[in-house]
Amino acid sequence: MKYILTFFLISFASYGVSAQSVVVNPNGTHSTIIDNGKTKTIVNPDGTHSTIIGNGKTKTIVNPDGTHSTLIDNGKTKIIVNPDGTHSTIIESGKTKKIVNPKKKQVKKK
Repeated sequence: MKYILTFFLISFASYGVSAQSVVVNPNGTHSTIIDNGKTKTIVNPDGTHSTIIGNGKTKTIVNPDGTHSTLIDNGKTKIIVNPDGTHSTIIESGKTKKIVNPKKKQVKKK
């Protein structure tokens, strides 16, 4: 009886739970993406959260600082328009995705 009750509790608790993904950041830290259907939550390494709100092929990313980014879904290639106007590209290859961020200009100090 104990095992049956445990099974039902686990089944009930996991009902409606969608997929989770792990992102390996360039600095070696990890972010977790929790997929809730039309919305996704990104748990950043520092504990802050970002929210992705789906609306067809265009998604809005609400960053932890309140700024917004726009994700445009073009199939295996996606474009993120960052708050500062730069663009990041997501390239999908099977189950692996690679994000290419814009190069940051270095300011030379005199």
